[in-house]
Amino acid sequence: MSRAVKIALILLGGAAAAVLGALFAVKKLLPPEKIRGLLLEKARENLHRQARVGGVSIGLFSGLAVSDFALSEKPDFKAGTFLESEAFILKFQIRPLLRKKIVIDRVELVSPKVTVIRNADGRTFNFSDLLHEERKPAVARKEEAPAAPSPLSLTVAEAVISKGKVRFEDRSPKKLKLDLDPIDLKINGSGLSKPLALEFSIAARGGPRGKAMAGTLKGRTFLDLPGSDLKIESLVCRTDELTLELKGGLSRFQDPIMDLSASLHSLDLKKLSRWAPLPKGLVLSGSPQFGVRLKGGLRDLSCSLTGDFTAMGIAYADVFSKPESNEFSLALEGNLVKQDSFDLKDLKVALAGLKLEARGSVGKLSSAEPRLDLRVNLPAFDLAAVSGISPIPRPYGFSGRASLNAEIKGGMNLPSVNGSVKLEGAGLKVDRLEISAVTGSAAFSDDSFRAKDLTGRIGREGTAPADFKITVAAKNFSRPDVELDARFGRLDLGMFLTDDKKKSSPAAVEKSSAAAAPAKGPELKARGRIAVDELAYVKFQASDARLSWDLSGITPGLSRISGTAECSAGKGRINDIPLLRTLAPVLRLDPSSLVFSKAGGRFKIENGTAGTDDFQVNGPAADLFVRGILDLPANRPDMVLTAKLPRGSLGGAAGEFTADEDGRPTFAFKLKGDWRPALDSSLIRKQAVRQAEKEIKKKAADLLQNEGKKLLEGIFKR
Repeated sequence: MSRAVKIALILLGGAAAAVLGALFAVKKLLPPEKIRGLLLEKARENLHRQARVGGVSIGLFSGLAVSDFALSEKPDFKAGTFLESEAFILKFQIRPLLRKKIVIDRVELVSPKVTVIRNADGRTFNFSDLLHEERKPAVARKEEAPAAPSPLSLTVAEAVISKGKVRFEDRSPKKLKLDLDPIDLKINGSGLSKPLALEFSIAARGGPRGKAMAGTLKGRTFLDLPGSDLKIESLVCRTDELTLELKGGLSRFQDPIMDLSASLHSLDLKKLSRWAPLPKGLVLSGSPQFGVRLKGGLRDLSCSLTGDFTAMGIAYADVFSKPESNEFSLALEGNLVKQDSFDLKDLKVALAGLKLEARGSVGKLSSAEPRLDLRVNLPAFDLAAVSGISPIPRPYGFSGRASLNAEIKGGMNLPSVNGSVKLEGAGLKVDRLEISAVTGSAAFSDDSFRAKDLTGRIGREGTAPADFKITVAAKNFSRPDVELDARFGRLDLGMFLTDDKKKSSPAAVEKSSAAAAPAKGPELKARGRIAVDELAYVKFQASDARLSWDLSGITPGLSRISGTAECSAGKGRINDIPLLRTLAPVLRLDPSSLVFSKAGGRFKIENGTAGTDDFQVNGPAADLFVRGILDLPANRPDMVLTAKLPRGSLGGAAGEFTADEDGRPTFAFKLKGDWRPALDSSLIRKQAVRQAEKEIKKKAADLLQNEGKKLLEGIFKR
């Protein structure tokens, strides 16, 4: 036999002896029967439960294995089984065994099953007794000699749970059901004093009654408790409704510093609505995606958020509608400072061609009313794009471009808003009315609005539009004060009426005398002026029309309106109105048309009653003068309309007995309670008496003159 073979046999024999010695040491230090008895005893003494052990085996390489272990509910298995496992395995390191030391470097729990029960009171569980150790009277303990060093060293390099199950049984009124199956867990490390690697996979099923769900949680993390450091290589939660992924790290647990990123996707909005019912009228479809990044500490935490709703369909009643595939996204960048304020560095929202941007801050987040300081910018966009997300403007055919700038400051409940809107070639359609080429800007606040030199064109479809220029201002919205200055080229008021209203409007105006409803809402102040080069209405035309007013107390019912108003017009025509048809037979006018050279007057209004003493319409066929008052809420007149015809326009007795001092035939009509004129015969009687008196005086003078002449001639002839 060669020397080498001898050496090999010696080494092999030594190794075998060492192995046998190690095996003997294990069995001597941890005899199987002792372990069985220890488990049963400790379960009874410390846990107040009954334990069951199927078998205990020890192998040099297989380690210590406890099979078919079970732990009862309190007090024994007649109450049920709390925990059971196919096997509980401890594996040893070989070398320490040679020194009669047991070092455990792997713990494995195979197919553990745990039943967790929430009791009917909803507060206690079947393990609650294990969390509260029973207090026993203190017993004086005799001094004992120091214990000998333990031969067992628990230095676990790896811990494994495989095919675990947890069943949650809820006996409370909430009736929650939850099963975790399977549970696979693997921990690599040598103790809590050193870094640990944790890898796990858990499947879950259950949920509240009637809302069952299923999902999985998988992850791989690294935990360093002494170094206060946690790294998340991957953490993925998948359910029927969504998928959540998390990566990053967390350090300095007492004062955390984080660098985390998360994504939320694969959302099933229909299923999610089971947990939070959608408002009535809101319909969601498709799947949005979110991304979040948090970096820094709690004193200064950088935050970024992205959201992509392009694949979503969103509809709310008849107010908002975004089909799937239409662009909709947001991106936010900012810093959370001292957990009490948020500095918004940039917010961008893109929706159907609109690109909103915002910057600023939100302060006092922990208070009842956070404070806003935001600047919002909406760069120029096509107004037609708004119709793509809301049905409301679609019938109006918006066109042109607009932009917006605003500042929002103050408490979140009622912030102050200031800003401006700019229009470029804007337009819309209402019925057949068209407003186009509107250009200008307007400034607004939470209590005021002003648009200066707003220009554009207005007209009815198929007709030539009229140019306009408008300046309008409003303030104090709780009691509005409005000022208007407008100028139009040719303005046809009929464009604001539908065809049906055109046909019924004049008659309806004249017949309307019903009392108005009591005034409601805020009172309005208004002043301003309107100038129109050519004015037309359904049955009215005039040139160089002017209207000015200074009014207060304006309400829908007009019962408190007071102030002054003045109107005037140049040449024009009144066509075929009931009032004219009534006057025509008496005045011998054309019942279909009254031409005038000028018209106008002043009105003084007090508490809903308008009065005038100088309104007149002057024309070649007649001059019309109106005196009296008009009850505006009821549209009820109490007026006298006086018509003066040209001198000599009426012959015979009619012309003779209706003539005024200037020889003009004059007629008076009363408008009392409605707009149907009634001839005032008292004026004709007065004029007839006056004319008769003139005739009598003339006849008397002629008689005296003739008779005196005859008398004188007779005297001198004698």
